[in-house]
Amino acid sequence: MAGVYRSLPPGERSRTAIVAGNYAEAGALDRYGPALGLPPVHSGHNSYHGFGRPEEGTEVVLLVGQKGIPRAARREIDPEFNSCESRPPLSLDAMNPWQHSDVLICRGPHTSWVKLWPRLRWLGIP
Repeated sequence: MAGVYRSLPPGERSRTAIVAGNYAEAGALDRYGPALGLPPVHSGHNSYHGFGRPEEGTEVVLLVGQKGIPRAARREIDPEFNSCESRPPLSLDAMNPWQHSDVLICRGPHTSWVKLWPRLRWLGIP
């Protein structure tokens, strides 16, 4: 994720957030991301949703773990941005359920995070 984040133009990085597909991914990114210079991490999964949404003014979102995001949530988020582009899946050092998770870079939200965030909440086991 740090490589994907650093690939963004410097002017976009200050307006970027990460949205993880599930609680485990969000927790790992929250734990190890700050040392790598990553922006705040959010997730709509279970109680992680309650930790907060991306700030208003967030113009770029790195979506990771689309395997963990239900199709309904994916259908919700794609149309909410001017563009979403795929990046190569993550290749992790250790085998785990999130090996080869998809990464999307979405830019230009059409609506506020106050309106979008409740629709991205989902309960369940990824």
